[in-house]
Amino acid sequence: MMNPSLLTFLIFLLICSNTFAQNVSSKEAKEFKTRSLIVGLEEMNPKKIKKLKPKELEYCKSQIEGNNYALKTAVEKYWKFNSTVEFLPLSEAKKLLKNKANEYALLSFLKYKDYEHFRSGAGWSKGPNNYTTSTQWSPALTYNSGTHYTTAANEIMTINIDMPSTIFSVNLPNLYVSLPDAVYGIKQMEYVFNRLIENDKLNFRDILKEGSGNTLKDKTLLLCKNDLDKKLDEEEIKNIYPYKYKIVTIEEIDKAIIDQDNECVIVQIVSVKGGKGNVSIHYLSDTSTGRIVGYVVPTIALRVKGTKLITYNEKIKEKHLKEYLEIANCK
Repeated sequence: MMNPSLLTFLIFLLICSNTFAQNVSSKEAKEFKTRSLIVGLEEMNPKKIKKLKPKELEYCKSQIEGNNYALKTAVEKYWKFNSTVEFLPLSEAKKLLKNKANEYALLSFLKYKDYEHFRSGAGWSKGPNNYTTSTQWSPALTYNSGTHYTTAANEIMTINIDMPSTIFSVNLPNLYVSLPDAVYGIKQMEYVFNRLIENDKLNFRDILKEGSGNTLKDKTLLLCKNDLDKKLDEEEIKNIYPYKYKIVTIEEIDKAIIDQDNECVIVQIVSVKGGKGNVSIHYLSDTSTGRIVGYVVPTIALRVKGTKLITYNEKIKEKHLKEYLEIANCK
């Protein structure tokens, strides 16, 4: 049997390779900026429509409509990198990119698990997942924030730039994308591309390393109360983390993202590929710029029969706060 320490190390490398293997260059960033951007909007899958019951079809449509609303609105209001942007159904966008690969770049979501089927009782708010047009819950296309705390939130969703192969992607905190989720993704993208253009000697890993602790020290760390482990109380947080922080709701996190609040850093817990399934990475993100100021990577990511070597979708625990503190104290 393989030595457990060696196994842990190998799996750690697997997670890092999956997550930080972005090899986008300054040259690609400059090329991307000259291109027209196509935003690919999700479409209904005709084959899957036939398998859905009427209620499932209703919610499937509202989920796709909601994801498209989030992406389109985020790009229209926050994306400044490309001078020309157009919105097309994803199938048309892919066809255009294939035919004119040197003129266009494609921005779109990529999910690693389908989510067509409606799941009731989603999260603590007991409403349906994602967006809904049902007046039973809320006005048309209102997002149910409880979605963040369902099993669906633990499935992988990314936002990608293809040219025509993928040059950069951001893992999002939720399979069902809210407007703040989409803004978080494109702001992070835009920050990275701007830094690559400003300094042609940088790569993605260099940009991650730039996230100095001074940013975390000088700003208020927002901790979503639903992301905190039940065993972690406010007294413990005070004892571990000496800098400014605030325990908030998901709505307050979302507002900080939408408002591009220059006083805050948020924790985004995102699912990434690792071992047999998904594991969580904690990203510390500056809401004013999208800059990643630090991250916490799980050390092991594989389930072995008879052992428990992985914790999926980890909430914020004492050990994470200590690692946030280490990041804050970096020079």
